[in-house]
Amino acid sequence: MKELLFQIAKAPLMGKMVGIAFRYFGWAIPVRKEKSHKDVMAFQHPKPCYENHLILSPKQPVRDLLQLAQERYHPYWIAIWRTVMELQRSQPVYSDGYTLVANGGKRQEVQQVHFHLFTGHRIVKDTPSQATNMPVIYQDDQICILKHPQPDWEIHYVIRPAAPFEKAEACKDEPAYLAGMLRCIDVLNAKASIVEKGYSLFYQYRWQNKEVCPIFHVVAGKKLG
Repeated sequence: MKELLFQIAKAPLMGKMVGIAFRYFGWAIPVRKEKSHKDVMAFQHPKPCYENHLILSPKQPVRDLLQLAQERYHPYWIAIWRTVMELQRSQPVYSDGYTLVANGGKRQEVQQVHFHLFTGHRIVKDTPSQATNMPVIYQDDQICILKHPQPDWEIHYVIRPAAPFEKAEACKDEPAYLAGMLRCIDVLNAKASIVEKGYSLFYQYRWQNKEVCPIFHVVAGKKLG
């Protein structure tokens, strides 16, 4: 039953219905729920590809990351992020490291924005934090987009706070930074047509490399190497 519902959810016209089902009929969906709040549902992936593979989705029809970046939907993105933090604190499997990913454009199979949370797999080899040789592509008061110096994909950018990264106050206003971070999708789409190519936005957490503020990556096109 779970696999059948998963295949139905991937149908092009079903995206909005998925969001409505999460909002009003979440109690009836035959998945194993890990967290369920007013704005977010986190549940085990019906066909997991990785260890400890969960799906996190807003309880609201939101088509994709571009729509999630609209101000009216910011609370759902903040709620998703804070649900990840709750899972990290409450479930030991996520305490040493995890990856959070959302796909867009041609890579998005279900037309309801959702995030994959899993362990045991890193998308890039490392997360640059203090690197100074990354060309700045875009910067505003909240975020800075840089070109990755050693890209793993045809298109590979890093999103970090605009303030000096080593300063703790760089991310004192977390919701503003997280909301601003989603703007990178629109910026990068205008610069590199990432929606047409298919893209992934992701964050990799490792306890051994705890950052003051989360650094995100956006990759698109073909994987190199």
